[in-house]
Amino acid sequence: MVIVTYRNEDFARLFQTIKLFWNPSKCNPQTKMELIAIRRFTSQLQRLLVSATLISVLVIILFPLLQNTIPTGIWTMEGHAMLYRFVLIEQITVIPFCSFSICLLDYMYLGFCAEIVIQFRILSQTLQELKEEGNTVHEVDIHRLNKIKSCVTHHRIILQFVKKFRQAFSLVLLIEFVMDGPLICAELLAAFER
Repeated sequence: MVIVTYRNEDFARLFQTIKLFWNPSKCNPQTKMELIAIRRFTSQLQRLLVSATLISVLVIILFPLLQNTIPTGIWTMEGHAMLYRFVLIEQITVIPFCSFSICLLDYMYLGFCAEIVIQFRILSQTLQELKEEGNTVHEVDIHRLNKIKSCVTHHRIILQFVKKFRQAFSLVLLIEFVMDGPLICAELLAAFER
């Protein structure tokens, strides 16, 4: 969460850059439908994952109430009352909130990746459909040059977005995996020792 707060400006820049992206309406109907299908699938997948995360957080919170025991795992330290209370409070309140926040970052990551794919598809479709419009050779050349300039500008915007995207998410994902890996291994070790 600290990293997300630290990288808050990077995420704001990402959302500002998305406003500069092209709309799928620039493409032919078949490509437009494919791109809309990609966005729809990504949106449905994000909704499904948010629902699954909410259900799992509710189960984590409600399970101790129904079982009359608290699932503290290996982190109980029952001989130390103060540390034991701290761990209980952390596991019941902080961990579900943090896991939900991390999952939301993953959903944003998924959405941004889909948007990058969509923008490159729009760009390639636009380049494939360069037409000769105009009455004279000079008008045709000017029109084609303007279209190519537009495509190059859009390509630069996409590359800037990818660079900002990597900067914003690289540290977050690195710390997520560096912290989750050892914790998962420790929990598995404790589960198999019993």
